Amino acid sequence: MFVIVLSAVLAPFILTGAVVTSVSIVAGSSSSSGDAPGGAVTVSGDWAIPLSSYSFTSGYGPRECEGCSKFHEGVDLASSCGDVVHSASSGVVISAGPYQRYGNTVRIDHGGGVSTLYAHMMWDSQRVKAGQTVEAGTPLGFEGNTGQSHGCHVHFEVRLNGAPVNPAPFMAARGLPLV
Repeated sequence: MFVIVLSAVLAPFILTGAVVTSVSIVAGSSSSSGDAPGGAVTVSGDWAIPLSSYSFTSGYGPRECEGCSKFHEGVDLASSCGDVVHSASSGVVISAGPYQRYGNTVRIDHGGGVSTLYAHMMWDSQRVKAGQTVEAGTPLGFEGNTGQSHGCHVHFEVRLNGAPVNPAPFMAARGLPLV
């Protein structure tokens, strides 16, 4: 397996739409924590981990907490407020902006019934718009604390035919373990 590491040095070029002519290809596999050198994003095949480094702070499934939904339809990945959130795979942006209880959110249709959601990003931080085509690792916006949220993190969901599925085994099956 090959893992493509996009250096954080490339982020300004990606954010401005400039053409990137080279990337590093490193033999090996991604780390289990989502870490990559220099704040890089880890890509495996057609999929990427949404943050360059993070703590896995809340899993998928039933939970009990004050002011929370009773069933957590995604996972929470926490790094630092303002860290770049990246697309997990190529697709078309469904929406970018306020969305239900999620605050500032980007939703992406990856085709084949698969979609992803990235929630609680900082207001006005989105770098994509509805209808835009993105690739794995495309910067979407910045980690924040908007909507029904308790501290800076990214709420990451994967949906199959509209129904939520656990992102951890879904991403692990693509060579990108989240935990």
